Amino acid sequence: MCELTQAIIKRKRGNPHNIDEEIADVEIMLEQAKLYLRICDEVEKWKGYKMARLGEKLKKIEDSGVLD
Repeated sequence: MCELTQAIIKRKRGNPHNIDEEIADVEIMLEQAKLYLRICDEVEKWKGYKMARLGEKLKKIEDSGVLD
């Protein structure tokens, strides 16, 4: 994740970066960690909860007209 952070900083500074490659690396490592720790179902549960919560927040912002 440090390498991803470095790539993001490079992009913000207008320098060449490899964000796509670093995101792929992070996703692979997260999948490996979930499998190793046997927590795939728990992670999916939390993702569902947090995505629903994000959807509610975005709906409130949309309804308020802030994005117009």
